[in-house]
Amino acid sequence: DPEAEAERMAGGAYHSGDLAYRDEAGYVHFAGRLGDWMRVDGENLGTAPIERVLMRYPDVTEAAVYAIPDESVGDRVMAALVTPEGTDFDPLEFRDFLAAQADLGPKQWPAFVRVASALPRTETFKIIKRRLSAEALDCDDPVFEIPR
Repeated sequence: DPEAEAERMAGGAYHSGDLAYRDEAGYVHFAGRLGDWMRVDGENLGTAPIERVLMRYPDVTEAAVYAIPDESVGDRVMAALVTPEGTDFDPLEFRDFLAAQADLGPKQWPAFVRVASALPRTETFKIIKRRLSAEALDCDDPVFEIPR
């Protein structure tokens, strides 16, 4: 697509769509892709930092974070987690885990968690977040509201 290529090369620099931030120590961290950006209650959030935190939760083998629309706050954070078959998910235990994560702000908490056996993927194995976002709460997998 020549138009999209021209947009990516605007100003003589290649705009990859990758998002990053620099911490207080000067380290640069990957924050996700431009299409993965969420607007929650007036704040822009990247999905990658949230996914890294969720991967610390016991039994989680994959995590995908994405936005679902909400009229009152713009977007709400939703996560799809893959766990081994037969694993029980406890939303209160998960809430306690989230509360113990010093590097997870309150707006980054998933409002809902979808527990799946697999995530939808492209032929190149990228997670299809737009499908997860479009399905939102209307899916075949169990969905849990995470209390605050």
